[in-house]
Amino acid sequence: MNKYRTLIISDTHIGSDESKPEELYEFLKENTSDKLILNGDIIDIKLLNSANLGIQNIELIYDILEINNTEVIYLIGNHDISLEKYDGFKNENFTIRNNYEHKGLDEKHYFVCHGHKYIFNNFISNSPFLERIISQIITLLNHLKKVHSGHIFKRNKPIKKGLEYYTLADDSRLFIKKGLKIISRYKKYVKYLCDSINVDGVICGHIHLPEIKIIKGKIYMNSGDFVENFSALVETHQGEWKIIYKNE
Repeated sequence: MNKYRTLIISDTHIGSDESKPEELYEFLKENTSDKLILNGDIIDIKLLNSANLGIQNIELIYDILEINNTEVIYLIGNHDISLEKYDGFKNENFTIRNNYEHKGLDEKHYFVCHGHKYIFNNFISNSPFLERIISQIITLLNHLKKVHSGHIFKRNKPIKKGLEYYTLADDSRLFIKKGLKIISRYKKYVKYLCDSINVDGVICGHIHLPEIKIIKGKIYMNSGDFVENFSALVETHQGEWKIIYKNE
């Protein structure tokens, strides 16, 4: 079992066809922390009334929140945005917020948010209709399952012996998420946000791309997701920040 000072996870999308709540639960049992920050899109609120969620998923959500009696900060994302009416709610070790300022062992201050409002704010993120269309396209591609790379991506090249498959849905997600990252001009917003509220860095999720980097002297960290990358961002008790994955 690994024990961290802080563990940040986002975009688990519990309630969707692609969510993996059981695997998330096992991951959090093996990777415990003093503070757990659930950084948005943990639950797909729009699917709460569908059969996709189910009583077992609901029970798992409660189990996840109670793991090891850790402090839990639930930050609101664009898929659970209806929880905004509970912004500021606090009950023992559980808090719901729109955003959160975290002070690291490195003495740096980090602004933690899902990212859809402050960093990746663009015409797609601001349009529920366009987001729904993109989500439907990805779902359709996902239902196609695996497509042989020779038929789709190497039309004029011979197909190698041995079945080499390529997941079309994963490829489309990566293309779309990288596109959102580019059009959001996120580097500009990271620098502007840090300067305007006097913090050293920004921690977010939303685009499902785990990453740690320095942008114009400011720290940008993204926890990724638990649908495609099965990643989380952790702060060790030595003050080191790193990205970990389910199968590590």
